[in-house]
Amino acid sequence: MDFTKHDALIAELLPKLETYQEEYKKTNLKYWQGLSTLEAPPEIDTTATKLDSRPPTKLSEPTWTDTLLITKDLPFSVAVDEQTNPLGWLVRFETSDGKDTYRKCVLYPGGETEWTLMQTDGNN
Repeated sequence: MDFTKHDALIAELLPKLETYQEEYKKTNLKYWQGLSTLEAPPEIDTTATKLDSRPPTKLSEPTWTDTLLITKDLPFSVAVDEQTNPLGWLVRFETSDGKDTYRKCVLYPGGETEWTLMQTDGNN
């Protein structure tokens, strides 16, 4: 699978997310957490359907809609997980080619993984 378009969109989104996280941390002393933007990883550019979802224990925290970070259809789902030890955050991007599911993660502080095969339909 060619991830060129995916990686370009991620490169566009990450600086905005980094800025949001740093501003959020200044007033909340922790990083923001965003649930997956879609129910399942998409195969094509897809409108995020879960932009107003919140973790059940964080009902007063902003949603993706509140952050204004997702402004167009994307060929992947996005989720942000808060890390507590060490304090940081992880972004998960997931996509599908219609048969297999792929994931790419970016950890702050830390690094970035390449797209990896997460799940296959078993009919390969």
